[in-house]
Amino acid sequence: MGLLFRRRGGLSAAGQEPPSLRRSVTPPPAIPFVRDLNTPLLKLGPSLGDDWQLRHAFEGVHVTGSTGSGKSSGSGRHLALSYLRAGFGGIVLCAKSEPGEWDVWQEYAEQTGRSAQLIRFDDQGVYRFNFLEYAALTNLDDKGRLITMNLVELIMKMSEAASRGDELQGRAAEQPFWKLAPRELLSHAIDALWAAWGRLKLDEIVQLILTAPRKPEDFTSDKARESSFCLQTLHRAAYEPANPIEPRDLFIVLQYFQHNFATLDPETRSNIVTTMTSQFTPFLKGVMRELFCTETTIVPELTHEGAIIVLDLPVDRFREAGMMAQHLFKYLWQVATLRRDTREAVRPCFCWADEAQNFITPFDMQFQAVARSNRACTVYLTQTVSNYIAMIGGGTPRETTMAFLANFVTKIFHRNDDHATNEMAAEMIGRNLQLRAGSSRGFTAGEGRSRGDNQGWSSGSSSSYGNGGGGSINSGFSGGTNSGVSFNSGFSVGSTLSEQMDFEIQPGAFGYLRSGGPENGLCVEGVWFQAGRRFRANRGRNFLSVAFDQRVR
Repeated sequence: MGLLFRRRGGLSAAGQEPPSLRRSVTPPPAIPFVRDLNTPLLKLGPSLGDDWQLRHAFEGVHVTGSTGSGKSSGSGRHLALSYLRAGFGGIVLCAKSEPGEWDVWQEYAEQTGRSAQLIRFDDQGVYRFNFLEYAALTNLDDKGRLITMNLVELIMKMSEAASRGDELQGRAAEQPFWKLAPRELLSHAIDALWAAWGRLKLDEIVQLILTAPRKPEDFTSDKARESSFCLQTLHRAAYEPANPIEPRDLFIVLQYFQHNFATLDPETRSNIVTTMTSQFTPFLKGVMRELFCTETTIVPELTHEGAIIVLDLPVDRFREAGMMAQHLFKYLWQVATLRRDTREAVRPCFCWADEAQNFITPFDMQFQAVARSNRACTVYLTQTVSNYIAMIGGGTPRETTMAFLANFVTKIFHRNDDHATNEMAAEMIGRNLQLRAGSSRGFTAGEGRSRGDNQGWSSGSSSSYGNGGGGSINSGFSGGTNSGVSFNSGFSVGSTLSEQMDFEIQPGAFGYLRSGGPENGLCVEGVWFQAGRRFRANRGRNFLSVAFDQRVR
């Protein structure tokens, strides 16, 4: 099966791969792939209709979980195996060397019968990718003319690995001169080299810039041309071109070098040159030059034929150079995937990045916005959103992070103790009316005593006299006492039930999710969230608690 370098917008010659690449790149053995968007990839719960389908994969997946939470061995493992079983191709970015992604994906490939499609692109193997040669041959219009600004954009992307925070926040545009001046220089250098020699090499771009004359009169000096690769290139472009360019374009290129660049203030010129050439240093020598600036035996389009390319240039080993190299390949893979002709069924392809904070760029947002229609899947895993916030920095890192994460419809939250991540997860899942129960109990006791005394006295006398004589006297006394004691007691019980708007899942609950291992029965818990979904197993809510078996094969 040949490589399909289909290009829209005039990016192809006869819709086939360039001959120079066709001879050196071998596609993997053909395998079938799923086509129906309703194909279930994972069964999330017992209820019918709670499957996770192919269409959902195209909407992007983001996974968070602290170190040891089981995000890679839990949901990550289940997703990867389902992708491979469904016939996906893709690229795998590597941050760590021990344990390395290559060993993990080698196991995945063996378990799914995909070992024949697995490719290891590392510093010890046979694969090479001359990115400028590839970019030139895949950026020709219908008349075979180079689309120069696409290559300028590619080369400028190389600097994003070192300034991703500025690019994501848009701060790189605060000084437009220093952003635009290197682009202008690159544009004219590329046109000159392509016209003169019919090839593009990174070291020759640098050589042309460094040997550009500093005096306009040198452009007519044969002696100056003998020692200037820039003048030799411009002369050949004008008189012996390998790829003739339009006369007007040639005039603009010559005018720029003779009357603009040559007359720039020395300090300004030095700043422009240093700003640009310093970005290329990792690719001008050593292993990165060997891998990315010599020949081409691997191209991103291999993933469209089913290859799984592991970019085994881990950041913890190769540092900035490894990061730049993977950014470069990832960007070209994204562009190649977007230009596929999807009028016919095309193979689903994925970009997989664990420790994703090392690999995000502004182009990810553009890519993910149209990934679904181009049958592309992105899976990013990281410990916390705080990783993104720290990497982005600046005045609005949280807002930028939230804008980035909004491009992923499926989000999986594993055990975490990061407050920002847990708060974000609770906010995303949302609030609902929650029943809150209350109870009360009471006991009362009392005692009373009373006592009283009363007494009285009465006396009287009477007398009477008569013929017979006589009289009487009487008196009396009365008294009494009374007393009393009383006791009383009581017991009361009350209960209340009220409705309140509150989080569906409290932020602190994410700290209690099981993280796998023998103590948890090799079970990893995660909260699976999809905006717009109504999971039947959770009474129509947009999230579901899912258990991932680490033993799945």
